Amino acid sequence: ATCLGFGATVIVSALILAGRFWVGTAFGASESVRSLLPPVLAVLAAYVVADGMTVVLSGILRGCGRQMWLAPVVVGSYWAFGLPVCYLLAFRAGWGPLGIAVGLFAGTLCHCICCVVLVLRLDYDNECHRAAEQTARGRALGEAHKAELRKKNSNLSMCPDDPDGFGLADDLNDEGAGLLAA
Repeated sequence: ATCLGFGATVIVSALILAGRFWVGTAFGASESVRSLLPPVLAVLAAYVVADGMTVVLSGILRGCGRQMWLAPVVVGSYWAFGLPVCYLLAFRAGWGPLGIAVGLFAGTLCHCICCVVLVLRLDYDNECHRAAEQTARGRALGEAHKAELRKKNSNLSMCPDDPDGFGLADDLNDEGAGLLAA
């Protein structure tokens, strides 16, 4: 997934870089706007790669149930780092729109680097063990809940083929018996 995400973002980035000089003319922008676009779009091309990798790496962390690790990274990367860089470059250094683009890229790059570090620090054997435990715990809770519903609804069944009162989903077993066979 990481390689596929990287490949896709590199292709999009290459397209942005290739078209950075004529994008302004395609939209009828004035000469002053067209002169600002090439450097901003060059930064955007790098931003696309960093953002794409951040999405993939964040997905890995969420898949491992580590969402809580991401919240401080996002706040720190964008609010504590990226926003001040935007301000300093755009307004204090006088870079204007390019400073904003570089600041946004800096925040995204910080986010991406933090995600890389977090993903590299994962203990995948431990994550597999945690996933197996959570699955078993969820299955046990589901069975207990289903038994409780059976007990509660035993006399409310609407269908003779549905003694649980759970409806069509329980009636469709592997043999295709139940309501569809009737």
